[in-house]
Amino acid sequence: MHKRQRCLTLTGLCLLAAGLLAQTPYLTHNTLNNRLKTLAEKHAAILSIESIGRSTENRNILVATLGRKPDRPALAVIANIEANRLAGSAVSLAAIERMAAAYGKDKAVTRLLDDQTIYIIPRLNVDGAEHYFSKIKIDRQGNLDPADDDRDGLLDEDGGEDLNGDGLITQMRRAEAGGSWMIDPAHPRLLKKADALKHETGRFALYTEGVDNDGDSRYNEDGPGGTHLNHNFPHAYPYHAVDAGTHMTSAPETRALLDFFMAHRNIAMVLTFSAHDNLMQLPKAARKKPTAGYNRAVVTEMDKTDLEYLKVLADAFKNDCPHLKKRTPSKKPKAAGALHQWAYFQYGALALTTPAWAPPAICDSSQALKGDAAWLKWFEQSGTAGFVNWTPFHHPQLGDVEIGGFAPYAKTVPAALDSALLDGHCQFISTLAHQLPKIQIARFSAEKKATGIYHVKAIVQNTGYLPTGLAHAVYAGAVMPTRITLSGEAMTPLSGDAMQRIEAIAGSGATKTVSWTVQARSGTPLTLTVWTEKAGSAQQSLTLK
Repeated sequence: MHKRQRCLTLTGLCLLAAGLLAQTPYLTHNTLNNRLKTLAEKHAAILSIESIGRSTENRNILVATLGRKPDRPALAVIANIEANRLAGSAVSLAAIERMAAAYGKDKAVTRLLDDQTIYIIPRLNVDGAEHYFSKIKIDRQGNLDPADDDRDGLLDEDGGEDLNGDGLITQMRRAEAGGSWMIDPAHPRLLKKADALKHETGRFALYTEGVDNDGDSRYNEDGPGGTHLNHNFPHAYPYHAVDAGTHMTSAPETRALLDFFMAHRNIAMVLTFSAHDNLMQLPKAARKKPTAGYNRAVVTEMDKTDLEYLKVLADAFKNDCPHLKKRTPSKKPKAAGALHQWAYFQYGALALTTPAWAPPAICDSSQALKGDAAWLKWFEQSGTAGFVNWTPFHHPQLGDVEIGGFAPYAKTVPAALDSALLDGHCQFISTLAHQLPKIQIARFSAEKKATGIYHVKAIVQNTGYLPTGLAHAVYAGAVMPTRITLSGEAMTPLSGDAMQRIEAIAGSGATKTVSWTVQARSGTPLTLTVWTEKAGSAQQSLTLK
């Protein structure tokens, strides 16, 4: 990796967004869009804003394009895929603001945006995220596409209600013989699943706060929305999962993003801020090399060579974001139908994903806590109102219950974002953008062999870090080969096709050499054109002598 380029710092400019976002980190849809449009007007030379599509509720999904020439090798940053992950949206906006402000003032940023492109979508799930700002809060991950979650032929007919009037829809527990839940002896405010193998007996049933609107003896099982966008992409799609949508790419937000990716094949790397994490928790490499030829097997694990690149970038992440090294352990969600999986296995880009925020590891009596116990302790230590204590309530259908539990958004949306977190993520985005592949012509020459006969030679070099095509992308046919074309009026190739193809060129200065024997008159101008899908293009001319 380019260590010299990784030293990029936005000295003096890091406070441009940090102070503001630390005070008001989360913006409504209209405020966010207005902020983006104002930035684009102020920095029109290197920043543009456009809509890639509209959501179910007809909101624009905006992408910010940073760079003087948008056809250059590109990094795509996608945030707020899950509705309750607003921290990624704030981080993405900070990155846009800082880079735009730094252009022309910071040499490294200026060089970066002259040579590369960065696409940033701060909020993909525009409908779901907007409900964070509602008076009554209920935690949601999906969009607001109407859905029949309980398979009864009705849409969104049984959502939660704020029965105790605290503005939060939490949980209800009811004492029931044969219930699945019991009070956790180590943490009495929490419930845990009773384990019969340990002679544990369940004493409570657990419900989402609300009433049974449709009379099916189930409570709040079919609320508003929706499709979980990070389950809706066409790779390892979880058929029949309740929140995965009616079919892959059924959500308008998913379709809009895929259309954008397919129209911008120059994207070589993707970073998503999501519930998933492959930087602190690296994926496994494929156990064997996939079958070549027409009978190619479906691949579900990263190629070993590609994983090595991911490992290097994961180390860079830990260096740029040291505050995220020690985090509270959390259950790793399944990546079925996730954007980062599709981006790598189907689109051919190196895909990285991480939560934009997570609380630090919490210890109690020198023991590292896990799960809900860690969250509860962290809320206590940080003074965050993340847990609602259980209080009695007389339910119109269930009778005596208690309402309480973790508050909506408490585990995913911190009250504020400190400057260290913003600095680290913005630095990492800059680090990634410096690792994109970059093609150039290292040498283009012609040697006269006889009258009208010339030997033409070209050396093509990848001066970037990533290869022009990842190993899996080449295997899956997800990336076009590098095309090297020799052209000239009245020039006839005697050996070597006028257009030659190379599957991939490794990075860090690796080269490939191609040559031709051609017939042409002295004084004929020849042009060499090198085109790659993800590493840019280059062109050079010479005149035969």
